[in-house]
Parts: sequence; C-alpha cells; structure tokens
Amino acid sequence: LDEWRTTSAENPADIAVVQLGPWEVVDQQLETDGEFLTIGEDPDLDAAIEDNLDLAIDALLADNGMVVILSPPDVEYGRSDGRSPDEAFPESDPARMERFREMIEAVAATDERVVVVDLADWVRNHPDDGSLRPDGVHFTNDSAEEVAVWLGPTLVERYTALTGRTESLVIEQS
Repeated sequence: LDEWRTTSAENPADIAVVQLGPWEVVDQQLETDGEFLTIGEDPDLDAAIEDNLDLAIDALLADNGMVVILSPPDVEYGRSDGRSPDEAFPESDPARMERFREMIEAVAATDERVVVVDLADWVRNHPDDGSLRPDGVHFTNDSAEEVAVWLGPTLVERYTALTGRTESLVIEQS
C-alpha cells in the first residue's frame, strides 16, 4: 500500500490499472500464527480483503483520475506446460475467484471513478489450450500482447465514458 501511494504521488496518471487475483484466493492468516482462512468461507477474511481493497483504491484515487480493476480470471494452480495437475489445488476452485470478483465489484460500486474491466470474461471466451496461460495463472509474452490489443481500447473507452475527454492518452507501465 505504501509503495502504491508513493508511486502514484510521484507518477500521477489519468488511469491506474490494477490486476489482482491469484494470491487473494489462497488460504490466509489474519494474525501471525493464526488459523488459515478461506475466502468465501470466513466472513472475517472476506471483510479484511474488502477493507484492503478499499484502502488500495483510496490510495490510488488520491493521485490518479480513475482506477480500473481487471476482474481476475479463474486460475489453475499446478498446471505445467498447459497440462492440468493430477489433483486440483483447493485454490483453483472457481468459487474462490468468483467471491473475490464479487468483492471487487462491491468496492468499485462505491466510487464512479473506479471501473471494473472484465478480464475474466475475456479469458473465458478465449481457448486456454496451454498457450494462453501455460501455468494456469500467467499470460505468456505473446498472449499478453493479445490481451493488450483488447485492453488498450477498452481502457480508452471507459476513460472517455467517465470523463468525456477524447484527447490522446499516453500509456506507461510502472
């Protein structure tokens, strides 16, 4: 959170894009040496995740005109070279990621400057034959370019809808 605040203050932008997901659906502890809790099964963990999302979005909105959160696609932990593991990891349960997407939508609904772009839907509509996300989580360089071809114009469209501004945007990565 501190890094996000510092980076945003030093490099304010029209649009801050956030991609989260895989780590948010693994079992987590709220306290050191505490019990591991599962998203969607423990209200205290769900509340903590939403609170952290809220803090992160507020930090980004302090210096950026708009925050876009990419809805995370389902993951398949343990996939290797496009092949599924012999036994599914609990973190690969689509219900976990669906619950996280619900939290993102709830947080985004609190401020019109926060927009959710449905990366999960984009992934669902593209065959994942192992070349899209060979490890079940990360895009390859080639598939990331394919996502960018869709995402760039989508960001401009959402920004224009929010602000009414149509001048050229400069895209930078940090």
